[in-house]
Amino acid sequence: GLHEFDALKSSEVNDFRTNMRQLSEKKVLERQGQSWQEWLQYSQPPILEPTDRLPELCSNRLHRPNLIVCISFEKSQESFSVQVSVSALPLKLKTEALRKRLSVHQSQYSSEGHDDFVLKVTRANEYIYGDYPLSQFQYIRNCIYAETNPSLTMVHSSTIAKLFQAETHMEVVSRARSASKPPSLPVKNKQAGDLLWSITAPYQITLVKASKVNTDEAMKLVVKAGLFHGSELLSKTVTTSEVPASADLAWNERLEFDVLTGDLPRTARLCFVLYAEFEGKSGRRGKATKPDKTMVQDLPIAWVNAMVFDYKDQLRAGEAVLHTWSSFPDDMDEEMLNPMGTVHTNPNTDSAAALHIAFSEYSKGPVYYPPFEKV
Repeated sequence: GLHEFDALKSSEVNDFRTNMRQLSEKKVLERQGQSWQEWLQYSQPPILEPTDRLPELCSNRLHRPNLIVCISFEKSQESFSVQVSVSALPLKLKTEALRKRLSVHQSQYSSEGHDDFVLKVTRANEYIYGDYPLSQFQYIRNCIYAETNPSLTMVHSSTIAKLFQAETHMEVVSRARSASKPPSLPVKNKQAGDLLWSITAPYQITLVKASKVNTDEAMKLVVKAGLFHGSELLSKTVTTSEVPASADLAWNERLEFDVLTGDLPRTARLCFVLYAEFEGKSGRRGKATKPDKTMVQDLPIAWVNAMVFDYKDQLRAGEAVLHTWSSFPDDMDEEMLNPMGTVHTNPNTDSAAALHIAFSEYSKGPVYYPPFEKV
């Protein structure tokens, strides 16, 4: 439900939902100024075939030159049979139906014209209107194929207008309820910030700490980070120092990459892996061989990825908490990083290990990736 979106606490998701709500409200306002005819075209467009030409299988079942249509009037027990050509327009049907009713009731309905009615498929929420031959309407064609007479109802325009007003009222009530929600933060003007190309410093972040890490106390923990563009490594990976295992691990280490910030591609991503070092005779890889043939082994514990730029093309800055994933791909290489994995953090924030990092700030204001026309 919607509460799941609220629980994400994602500015990207919130902005998208706000923009969609504003777009919907704009369309509601536009429809409030429509006539009932315009509303009908929007809410109940005619169901048409691509062409008005009957296929041979259908035309072979049309045993007479004219189509016999049974037409009844709304809130009336009367019905009339009208014969028209399959190439006639719905207007012809309405005119003939009104003429037949007038011939029976004489002056009782003399003030009503064809513009006061819309043809509706009997017992179906489908309307027959517009400047299209009858043979192009899907319902009429289905009746010809089934060798049955079409059954239509003349619905008065006042009925359509009431449906229009009822739907508009519901939309206004829904809009009033959503108006109580606070608006999203205004989108920052890219002209007010610095462009990425003006930053000549190497790209760097600070690994503050890790939390909720469940490992053996005899292990020593390390975090490795890499900058990727797709599966391509942009610079050498960097690692933190070793710290003893505990529930909360503190590093406060600055990690600097061998690439200029201004050279970063738009879709660059940071990839992290938290792993343990221990002495053993088996593991992912060894670092040093001892006389008893034991080696220092690396055991990956968790990984997480993060985009360097946010969805507004802004270079990320400030602190962030990245909840990690504990399942690793089978084809992971010795670097133990997972650049093709998701850039979304683990939604299971109660139990997942988390890396606390700080993106460096290179300017007093926001730093944006250059717009497309400048690239």
